[in-house]
Amino acid sequence: MYNIPSIEKLSGIIELFLEHSSRINEAKSTKYWYPLSMATYGVAEILQALDSLCSFRTTMWEKTAEFEKRFAAYQKSSHAVMVNSGSSADLLASHLLTNPVNPLLKSGDEILVPVVTWPTHIWSPMMAGLKVKLVDVNPATLNIDIDDLEKSITPQTKALFLVHLMGNPCEMDAIKRIATQNMV
Repeated sequence: MYNIPSIEKLSGIIELFLEHSSRINEAKSTKYWYPLSMATYGVAEILQALDSLCSFRTTMWEKTAEFEKRFAAYQKSSHAVMVNSGSSADLLASHLLTNPVNPLLKSGDEILVPVVTWPTHIWSPMMAGLKVKLVDVNPATLNIDIDDLEKSITPQTKALFLVHLMGNPCEMDAIKRIATQNMV
């Protein structure tokens, strides 16, 4: 994997840095209710990032191809495509749904989106010609409110654009039941 003779030495230095750093910013006088992120990576991931940086292969190289291959297999799909951001993924997914070659949705179809979300969860479906209808969220989780979701579904509703906000998963069993009863 690495051709660096002193990789163990570098690994040890990184371990020291991680030991003396905080995964949550303790320097702040007050912590966020929901931190925007918490580091879940370790020495191995940092070494991989350094390897990519030092070899000037930070985008669309062997590691990306390997990730696409493994992700496709994990999803039991024949292909997977890496994109530069979640925003680009939202845009691709929205346009894929309305692709004229094999459309799953048509222009003007209604899609439900939670009110607490990222801008691309609203703009991407709109750019693909879909009609966005906002659904309230549960203040305890900031995810889509199950009761409001059920009330918001109409005969025009064709899809849900769920957001698992800040790593907090939506109530998928209830959502699947509602979708199956109302939209399939």
